[in-house]
Amino acid sequence: MLAIRRSTILADARARHSALSRLPHLSEVALRADDPRVERVLSVVHVGAASTGVEASLADAKTVEDVDAVYRDYLARGAVPGYVKTDDWVGRQITGGGHTLDVLVLSDYGSIVGPDGVPFRIGKSSQGLAQEYADAFYSILPSEKLLTDLENSADVKIGFIPVQKSGGGADDSVEAVIIANDKAIAALDKVGATESDGLLKIGFRKAYVTRPNLDGSYIAIHGGRWSAAGGLVQPTSGHAHTEPSAANDWTYSDYSHGIVLVSRKAKLDGVDVDLRTDVFGSDDPEIWGLVNGERVKFDPVFPNAGASSAAKFSVGSMSGSDESGGGGGGGGGVDTTVSPTPGTSGGATSPGDGAPTAGLSGSAGGLKQKFSTLSTPSKVGVVALVLLVGGGIAWAVI
Repeated sequence: MLAIRRSTILADARARHSALSRLPHLSEVALRADDPRVERVLSVVHVGAASTGVEASLADAKTVEDVDAVYRDYLARGAVPGYVKTDDWVGRQITGGGHTLDVLVLSDYGSIVGPDGVPFRIGKSSQGLAQEYADAFYSILPSEKLLTDLENSADVKIGFIPVQKSGGGADDSVEAVIIANDKAIAALDKVGATESDGLLKIGFRKAYVTRPNLDGSYIAIHGGRWSAAGGLVQPTSGHAHTEPSAANDWTYSDYSHGIVLVSRKAKLDGVDVDLRTDVFGSDDPEIWGLVNGERVKFDPVFPNAGASSAAKFSVGSMSGSDESGGGGGGGGGVDTTVSPTPGTSGGATSPGDGAPTAGLSGSAGGLKQKFSTLSTPSKVGVVALVLLVGGGIAWAVI
């Protein structure tokens, strides 16, 4: 007998946009490996996959601007996964410099969702779109230091997911975004990770970050660090991806450019604060140094300099070479320890390291996102393939 999980059917058939994902009661069915129903299910689901969901919306997209327009439409309709707009955010506690900071982090990368309800991780967007996504959920794009600390504390550390051109180098096509999301679904499924498990699952792609003097003319990308064994697969992307260049001006993006969100709702030494204005914007270097590894205070918003700056407080000018600043705490910041928020429960094992790490609830020190007023995706009638445990195949409209 062969136990076929719903998620396995989806991954094998590249059909995450099928209606199977909307049927929570269909978890496993026992079939013989040679049962003809297996091939019938896979072939039917595969045929219908391309006609629904996000792939169809991206079919005519070529440029970053085209891709942004698709994502912006989904975002305007509230078509995002449940883990984004519910209280399933992950709590992390940062300590250092005599202070304790509780933050909320989105458990996975920023995503949209089609009629099937399966997350499609955003890639090949502009950093401006990433900022719009963050604003929609009262969040910030992290600094290099904050992203590095959060990646280090991830509960699930699957390997960095590359999608390469045939001749080498990152594939910046729209198809690569689809392939990368397929690979992420399969990799997370392999380790048993789910949307609602309350575990932090970042590090398998890069993410947009904020730094001083981002005037909108180039992008800032950082992170993406885990091997399949749970160790570092590469150093952080660093400053090669944050300076103006032909390959990294604002018009460039590829599949690996993800979105990590950190809520602006935070607690500093037990007091409710705004992470952006009260922590990043604090006049005390021991406070802003908890989340900022640069040598100057800056507003974690894009852009935060130039004529189109959205900064709420002044951003200092960096002097000399900036190679010592950034991700690891370098030329600025406070030595910090990042740990699960006390009082949370659960557990998962990071592949390769053998050590259990704490599972986390969606609150940190009592914090909650509370997005109950957000609009939800419109109901769409979907023809669903139902594999009956008792035998046979049935169709239903959900």
